Amino acid sequence: MTRFDFHKSELVFPENVSNLRTHDNHNTYQVIYEKLSSLYDVQGAIISLRYFGILQHRNRIYTVAKNFPVHFPAV
Repeated sequence: MTRFDFHKSELVFPENVSNLRTHDNHNTYQVIYEKLSSLYDVQGAIISLRYFGILQHRNRIYTVAKNFPVHFPAV
């Protein structure tokens, strides 16, 4: 049992470095995505906060997992 199974949160919002998606030949993110997808509707995107007016240019991967459909707006 994982904390996702135990807590049954309505929303999970993991954030990490953008290289997570390609780490270990894409396996790391794939494991995370598959686990979340078994419990939630999941979408992820690599976004830089500079698009939101924050003076920081670092790409991060943001993943949203909800118990109801999720749609990221186009950046």
